[in-house]
Amino acid sequence: MDGIYLRKDKYNNVLIEAEYKNGALQNSYKEYGPNNTLLLEQTYYNGDINGLSKNYDLAGNLKICSEYLFGDEYGKTTRYYSNQMKLFEYSQVDDDIEGEFIYYNKNGEPLVSIFYLNNVPLYYMKKSKTGQLTEKVELINESGVVTSNYPNGKIAIQFTFNKGNKEGNFIINSELGKPEYSSFYKNDLLNNDRIEYYSNGNIYLKEHFVDNDYEGIQEYFKEDGKPWIKAEYKNDELHGKTQIYTNGIITTTKKYDADSLVEISK
Repeated sequence: MDGIYLRKDKYNNVLIEAEYKNGALQNSYKEYGPNNTLLLEQTYYNGDINGLSKNYDLAGNLKICSEYLFGDEYGKTTRYYSNQMKLFEYSQVDDDIEGEFIYYNKNGEPLVSIFYLNNVPLYYMKKSKTGQLTEKVELINESGVVTSNYPNGKIAIQFTFNKGNKEGNFIINSELGKPEYSSFYKNDLLNNDRIEYYSNGNIYLKEHFVDNDYEGIQEYFKEDGKPWIKAEYKNDELHGKTQIYTNGIITTTKKYDADSLVEISK
């Protein structure tokens, strides 16, 4: 295969935009989601991801931006909140996390910095009473509860390392103590619910995981609490109904089978 490749649904909406050279992906590659917004944006060289890889959520908001070098994740990875402020940022060298891994709140304020060497968390810097990341806490045997508080005493971020793996509840709060982000880990894998909140306390996104894979219903909401997108997943793939809402009312239903669109109803 050579040249531009386009895949569209029966309503002429673009699903994939790509370019091939000698049968291998080359240059820009884009995938679009059920809401007709970007889902994935990458650059290829001779079939290997090379440069930035950008993942978007089903609402079209940039979620993760990673740097690749000829197929390997190499460089900076940044995870974003729905308001496009950083949630966390770290760097990889030869697939290992190296140096600072920093978590932020939705205002862009750093909450904690974890220091890695060869993919091993050694210690973290938490907030002092002045709000600066100046208090060092060792992670003995790569284990311990990571906690950093705002100057007013409220918990900014809290989670647990067990031999280098995240384990149990993970929370990020605003300075007022309102939840901004929460998730749950088992053996360093996402399980149960991951929730991101708007600044007013309403839920933006509620996802469900089984061992790092999307499983079950994933729900997006508008800031006023009205439903926005409701998608069914199985084994980390769209499977079942995906419903799109306008002003809280279902306007489009798309049916998927293992990530393949099979039916659209309006």
